[in-house]
Amino acid sequence: MKLSDICDVYSGYAFKTFNDLGHGVPVIKISNLLPDGSIDLINCLFTTENIKEKFYSKKSDIYIALSGATTGKISIMDKDNTFAINQRVGIVRNRSTISNEYLKYFLMSRSNRILEEASGCAQPNISPKQIANYDVPIYSDAVMNKIVSELREIDKIKNTYQKQLELLDELVKARFVEMFGDPVLNDKSWQ
Repeated sequence: MKLSDICDVYSGYAFKTFNDLGHGVPVIKISNLLPDGSIDLINCLFTTENIKEKFYSKKSDIYIALSGATTGKISIMDKDNTFAINQRVGIVRNRSTISNEYLKYFLMSRSNRILEEASGCAQPNISPKQIANYDVPIYSDAVMNKIVSELREIDKIKNTYQKQLELLDELVKARFVEMFGDPVLNDKSWQ
């Protein structure tokens, strides 16, 4: 089944101006989509432009970076707050009973394909129409729930290892400073 058969897939709005004064509606840009699938909702720019309802966030929307170095990055909205969606962020809004989490994992499995299709220009760029044309494998609810459950467990394991790697990196940095001094302060206590 085509993604467009079960979801609306389109780009966010092309805003003319932004502000960082904290007034207006916060805007989700590509830079707000994080590698772990979450969204940075704190460091948003704001707009006071009036836009159509379809360009405002909805809980469970799936967002895709449509251009730039992070083309194909996938995030999912887990808040009810209102955010506006910027132009180069693709919006995938589910119209079916299929789990959004299943659709998120499906799109994540296609992130390399998205990047490949977007390449060939100075800056990678893909259209929502290309993504809307992807064939989504549809199974029984039980099978799709099992797929989601297994992938969720893999994500938990991956996140645990990522946190352990970050802690080990901090330990290495601390040991380096302990052994050789702080290179920023030019402390050469090891000499």
